[in-house]
Amino acid sequence: MKILKIIFSVIIIAALLLAVAVGVFWEKLLSPAQKLRYGKQFSAVEDLRQQSAAQPEDHEALAAYVDALAQEGNIGRAWYLSELYGVDSQAAADLRALALRSLKQSVDGTILDITAEPEAQQFLETPAWEVLCYLEGYRHALSGDWMSARNELMAIRTGELPEALRGWHRYYLARAYRYGGDEEQKQQVQKLLEEVVSDEEQAKRSGSLLHGRAIYNIIDWCVADDYSGTDGLEQARKLYEELPPLREAWARQKSATALGDRLLATGDPGAAWELAAGALVDDPAGSGGKGAGELALRALAEVLAGFSNQGSQSSPDWQPATEPLRPLMNPQGELQLGIDALRVRALADWAVANERTADAAALLRALRPHVSERGAWEELRVGEALCYRGGKDRSAMQSLLLDANLRGMSDAALSEIYLENGMLLRGGSDWNGALEQLRSSAVLNGPRSSEAWWQCYLVLKRVQDPLNVDSAITYLQHVMDGDTAADSFPRAFEELVPLLIHAQSRTRAKQLCERVLQLAGSGGMMDGERGTELATVANFWLAWIARAEGELAAANRHTDAIQLRHWNYYEITSRPEILPETVGTAELLELPEIAGEYFAGMGLTTNAQECYDTDGPADSQLLCLFRIDNAAALQDLPSVQWRATEILESGVLREAALLDYVLARAYPRPFDDVVLPAAKEFRVAPALIYAVIKKESNFKPDDISWAGAEGLMQLMPESAKWLNSRYSLGVDLNRLRDPQQNVRLGAANLRSLYDQLGQDNIRGVIIAHNKGAGNYQKWTGRYGDNPVLISELVPNEENEGFIKRVLRYYLIYSWLEER
Repeated sequence: MKILKIIFSVIIIAALLLAVAVGVFWEKLLSPAQKLRYGKQFSAVEDLRQQSAAQPEDHEALAAYVDALAQEGNIGRAWYLSELYGVDSQAAADLRALALRSLKQSVDGTILDITAEPEAQQFLETPAWEVLCYLEGYRHALSGDWMSARNELMAIRTGELPEALRGWHRYYLARAYRYGGDEEQKQQVQKLLEEVVSDEEQAKRSGSLLHGRAIYNIIDWCVADDYSGTDGLEQARKLYEELPPLREAWARQKSATALGDRLLATGDPGAAWELAAGALVDDPAGSGGKGAGELALRALAEVLAGFSNQGSQSSPDWQPATEPLRPLMNPQGELQLGIDALRVRALADWAVANERTADAAALLRALRPHVSERGAWEELRVGEALCYRGGKDRSAMQSLLLDANLRGMSDAALSEIYLENGMLLRGGSDWNGALEQLRSSAVLNGPRSSEAWWQCYLVLKRVQDPLNVDSAITYLQHVMDGDTAADSFPRAFEELVPLLIHAQSRTRAKQLCERVLQLAGSGGMMDGERGTELATVANFWLAWIARAEGELAAANRHTDAIQLRHWNYYEITSRPEILPETVGTAELLELPEIAGEYFAGMGLTTNAQECYDTDGPADSQLLCLFRIDNAAALQDLPSVQWRATEILESGVLREAALLDYVLARAYPRPFDDVVLPAAKEFRVAPALIYAVIKKESNFKPDDISWAGAEGLMQLMPESAKWLNSRYSLGVDLNRLRDPQQNVRLGAANLRSLYDQLGQDNIRGVIIAHNKGAGNYQKWTGRYGDNPVLISELVPNEENEGFIKRVLRYYLIYSWLEER
């Protein structure tokens, strides 16, 4: 009997162990199809991803993966693979259609009841249903209807929601409870947000977009009027101090503004200024910068409102005080507030960007009498100058320049003020005055002397015809001898090399290119994207010089060093043919799912962009597609092609299928029924007509320029009249913007230029189309007829940009036709 009991116990233990083993290993033994049948959606999707990654050419495996992604609700990844890699998935198409319908309706001001749509019913028992509920709840939140958002978000079964969205669901549920919940739900706000923060930190995602947003919302809740706790301000300060300034700049900006607003309301404008100014220094143009700038202005106004004295005796603007001193000022009448170059300039830059220059300048003027430290006082004057330039206030700038106190200012500060005044005068077309002020700034060798020399050159190029080549070279050489990190350095390099070649200084040009290659090379001062672009220009000109000197091996070596990444002028024109370097498979098959791809597929482009920018990868191939595809649902052809062109030229495209998708939208052919007959009639390449249309009007038939040029090809009425007569076209000139009439006249104009300048002179035809055959012949007589050099040496930045863009567009359109 005892033995039987032992045997029975062993059997029970074995059975239990077997049950545990089955429970642990059972799911792993199932195939993806079995997992889907048993409701193990997320595990099945991961298995199918791994299978597709291992066999990217297996179309059936990819199709199974896409269908599973659709059932999971990952609209972004499912649609990306379906659209680009030839997978026909009705479920993915239905989900994407629902998302786009929701997007379009939200723009019209209404929220689609997405789960009531017929196409949605197929997803009722899948995670995709929860994703659709999330999208509807988010749309309500975005519209400000937090009660409806709360109801939708509360209905979501969190365990059925894809893991990438669970934290975001909890985050928006907390916000919905705060703004649309009852008192009991408001008590859960902080707890929910703290759970989000904790989960992100445990997953080693501190610094993620969700992590930062959750912390900001805790801070904002702690300083809110309806916060029920007693230690809210203390908690908010502690959380703010723990936020890393670089990794979570947005959260710091928003948190600083929320905390600063509270401090200002409780009578501490000095602390509010410190927080607001610090937030602006972090990123004056950031999405959180607007609130920080407004807070900074209000805080300074409150500070100044508390002063009844007339300044410090140590200040250059001092006047005797007539009343007792107030807080935030020491017994000597000096302002006890953080005023430095970074803060003042960040505020001025923000004011310029947000059209608040008059308000900012008035506050900076009012602060001056209370600042005795010379450096801080000078920074206030420089900040004023920035505001006057941004506000185009020439009268105020003139008063600033005439101020007797300026005579005692440092060269560095004077250089900054002269530069701002020069830019103001340049904007008003006072070219002589601008050049004088810019030179004065440059010779003082201030912190932005490189920018001043560069602006001197731009004025010369804009107004001098013929250009004083020696002066131009001198100005540009100053830029090249200055700060290599300055924004003007690469642009000056592009301009200087062809000028040196024209001035018979090939050796100097070659030395300059070799120096830039060293700076841009591995371990140099300019590695990364900036270095790559500079190296492309340097190799372009080194190849050109070598070819001109008969050194073909050296020319080929430098040409081979140029990679086609940004589809720019130098990359496209350096080779006889366009050869993109791409891969044939989808990168994301190797990557785990993230929230950004869900947002992109839902039509939430901004959210997706923020996720990828913060959490990476910033150059996501999937995001590139949806930045275009989501825009196409709402915008017209010109806007979509412009965005596609921007993405193409960003240098991030690596997949062949995505490149084809983007090229088709960046270089569309929407008027073939008009362009092709006109091209045939006048023996002009359709690619050239399309290139001109893309540059001139961006495919807008009704476009009219400031000079009066009309239509797709931007024809002046006088030119149209002459062409109509010369070629006996019988065009109704009252309908110049009609695409058929406009393109026919434009093609006739190109034929006329070919007849004058030669059938093989494509650059000459482009230049003459922009500025006339007479100007082209004048410039070739002055600079020679080398087609590459003449493209660089034509007067005016606008002319040079036109030539290079149209030529590049023409070559790309020609290549696409050949394909």
